[in-house]
Amino acid sequence: MTFKNLYILILLCCGTFSVAQYPALKPLLDAQRNNAVIDIPKGKYLMDTQNGGGYNFSNLTNVSINLNGSEIICNKASNVFTFTNCTNVTVKGFSVDYDPLLFTQGIITAVDASRRWFEFVVDEGYPITNIIASRTQFFDATTRELKRNSFTTYDGSFTLSAVTGAPRKFRATKPYVWNANETVGDYVVMSCSGSGHAFYMYKCNDMVIEDVTFYGAASFTFFENETNNSHYLNCKVTKKINELERPSPRLRSSNMDGIHSKNARKGPTIENCEVKYGGDDCIAINGAMYPIIAVDRANRTVTLLSTSTSSYLQIADTMQFVSFSGKKVGISIMEAGRAVTATTAEIAAFLAKYPDLKRKENYNNGIQIRVDEVPAGLAVGDVIYSRDKIGSGFVIKNNDVGHIRSRAILIKASDGIITGNTISNCEMGGIVISPEYDWMEAGFSSNLEISHNTISNCMFGRSSTGGKAGALSVMCVGGSKSIAPVGAYNNISIHNNTIADCPRPSVVVTSVDGLSYFSNTITPDLSTVRTHGQNFGVPNNVDYWTRNVTMHPNTGIDNADVDKLNIYISNNQLHGIERFMGSKLKIFSIDGILLKSLVVDNTNPNIDLKQNRDSICIVTVEVQGIVQAQKLIVRN
Repeated sequence: MTFKNLYILILLCCGTFSVAQYPALKPLLDAQRNNAVIDIPKGKYLMDTQNGGGYNFSNLTNVSINLNGSEIICNKASNVFTFTNCTNVTVKGFSVDYDPLLFTQGIITAVDASRRWFEFVVDEGYPITNIIASRTQFFDATTRELKRNSFTTYDGSFTLSAVTGAPRKFRATKPYVWNANETVGDYVVMSCSGSGHAFYMYKCNDMVIEDVTFYGAASFTFFENETNNSHYLNCKVTKKINELERPSPRLRSSNMDGIHSKNARKGPTIENCEVKYGGDDCIAINGAMYPIIAVDRANRTVTLLSTSTSSYLQIADTMQFVSFSGKKVGISIMEAGRAVTATTAEIAAFLAKYPDLKRKENYNNGIQIRVDEVPAGLAVGDVIYSRDKIGSGFVIKNNDVGHIRSRAILIKASDGIITGNTISNCEMGGIVISPEYDWMEAGFSSNLEISHNTISNCMFGRSSTGGKAGALSVMCVGGSKSIAPVGAYNNISIHNNTIADCPRPSVVVTSVDGLSYFSNTITPDLSTVRTHGQNFGVPNNVDYWTRNVTMHPNTGIDNADVDKLNIYISNNQLHGIERFMGSKLKIFSIDGILLKSLVVDNTNPNIDLKQNRDSICIVTVEVQGIVQAQKLIVRN
């Protein structure tokens, strides 16, 4: 008996269990809505997103929400949980799935010889309605992983039509010839219509999300906007496996990003999480960037364009100005802001300078800000962002991420740590540090430590001569489509990483003033040759390539016993050094500059680090000639 026949037999004997038969979750949450502890018994529940969307929490403080390992089924694409203006809320213990699924998949059965169309049959148990020609991916027939030397297609790439007489067969007709290396027998995955970020947090603080699993999302899975210091622990975004109702296992989890943080004053801590098989980046942290259309130095005003009538720039925040080429022009303090009318000529001049800008039709709104000083050299076409709202102070630690069409970890923030992560099977880079002018996403990173990560089998997608190169890429390309000068980034430490089975160059670093690079191991895939970044002069015959970089001497601790000291920070002071009385102690900045050197004695068991807040420090202790070290983030 075939698996398909067994599947049909199971349905005939047992029938199907409608999601409407599960107990409703919303009334249970309503009953405990005002409790400090919301405790839901373990069970399988319906979140009736078809009627009224998901569940909203607002203005909670010091609340714990525990679903004790429950399963939640949603019956329509939508936000599942939304948190607004909440502080110190812990949410834990549940998984979420959608029925019907938010994507479909099938096997390619025919490909036109001239590459103008292909046909596919949708697998049993997957949607055959509401399929859209967006975020289409191709998977290898044998490995069931993303196809090598391929790419993802988006809206306008083809039109779908049902094949007469075959209820699950469709033809994708292309308006022009493109070749994603699709082949008969391969799998194709397409999104279904629908929207909504599955777990959304807006203007929240100190949120904890623990032991939460999502098997799908119409847009981002976890999305936080203007949300500070959140903590994701043991969370998963992954595809569901071992389903009897679907003989062909799923190929996708969410349709877009896994964990996405925007405009945070203090970035998230993401640890021991699994983020895989999504339709876009696994982890992304960034802020908003705005193009400048007018400068009035006499009145200390700068006019910028926005996609809305407001911006994420706030009074008293530090504004970072960056040139069209990617050079940091200067900083100022914002004193005032107001909406203004942008002229047709100003908008046209801006669009002419940014022909590849995404969603350019939405840049219609002028905003004028006043600053304490307009930096010298600031010009129309340059950009501005708030240094205080790009997610700085983040930690990404001990996560398992990858199996996606894009980047596993995409960072535009500062003062952060990326360490101990396992990254594999990404069409693009495993770790990418880069602002994006075309998306107007900030910022230009400083004070990062990238260490002890393992990156494998990345950058296997179709060559992109104008794209970022390197499975580990710290690369800055300005709006001018050229590599930014030195100083776009500052103080970046890359050490003790392992990069294997990725094409050359495996590591690319540009535009850094103060690079510390040591003890990294590269074993490239010499059989896979790509031309990523060729437009910027990036070669493909070296393991490691830099441009516009100045080096810092490292601290000399690369062979030290790292992170074994159990030293910690509390109230901006260093604790835990009392047991090292008589030992030599040194504190370095991330770029190797010695900040303090002393012998620990009874008069100084604690060391004030207030002057080094919002930075990464390396603390070393020499005991009997052996140097031990520990990395610390110095928070506010």
